[in-house]
Amino acid sequence: MNKQVVRTLLRTGSTANMVKACEMLQEGDDLEFLNDLLAMLKHRDGPVRIAAVTATSILLKRNLTQNFSQLTPTIREGIAKILGSLDPNVVDHIAIDLESENGAVRLRAVQVLGCMGDNPRIREILQKLLTDKSERVRATSVSLLGQMIHGVDLSAIGKLLKDPDTRVVANCVETLESVGNPKMVELLSRLKSHPSNRVRGNVLKALWNLGDTNIYPDLESMLGNADHLFRATACWVIGQVGKHNLDPFPKWLCEKLQDKHLLVRQNAIKALLNFGGKAAELCKAQADPHELREILAILAKRLAPSS
Repeated sequence: MNKQVVRTLLRTGSTANMVKACEMLQEGDDLEFLNDLLAMLKHRDGPVRIAAVTATSILLKRNLTQNFSQLTPTIREGIAKILGSLDPNVVDHIAIDLESENGAVRLRAVQVLGCMGDNPRIREILQKLLTDKSERVRATSVSLLGQMIHGVDLSAIGKLLKDPDTRVVANCVETLESVGNPKMVELLSRLKSHPSNRVRGNVLKALWNLGDTNIYPDLESMLGNADHLFRATACWVIGQVGKHNLDPFPKWLCEKLQDKHLLVRQNAIKALLNFGGKAAELCKAQADPHELREILAILAKRLAPSS
């Protein structure tokens, strides 16, 4: 695409030339002319408006799909919102990529649909993808459905608790937790001994938040596990659930400040700091000063307002 030619065509102001410029802009992915296109959406001439809508839709969709990982969540959602307002069929246009044999292409289409918010058509598409052959597509689909849980077939999600991929199961647990229905407790309790530390941690957190606080023996067992990932996950769970019911959590966490694995010690520090008050003071008194400073710096950076 020759940018100078596009500029010249736009400057003429003639309907034919502006339509030609829009057609040229459909071939590229440069957002330099986006403001010009948006202005033409309100042009007095119908052919210009139609050409501008088409060019803007194609340009934004191409940017969203090709540059997804480089865009911030806010920009992704902003582009998706504009797309949806321009073309009511944009969901189906994006869904075409779900027919690709390339798992990465299908995953990107799912991620883009997730930016477009909650609507029945997207829920329908995501539910069909719960049986996709790609574990990443399944995991992403069930996670997105958790954000639009109303109107979703929970039985289809529940089946994924037996998925061979632990990431899919972990996301499924989070989705079922988001339902907020205590009836999920019995279903999730069956996974309290799952061989994956991530799944087991999500299950214990979900059970607590759904009203089943009888997870102390399970957490204590995880803290004593020979695998440091289970111990680290247990510390993370305690940091998530123990804010309003501390005993005996601070004692357990303080013991893990001396764990031989860094990740366990870091998660114990984060949990204690998360409690605040006496628990945070215990942490500052007993944690390794260097590790404590590192965690505090990370937390401060997360809390800092974005520029």
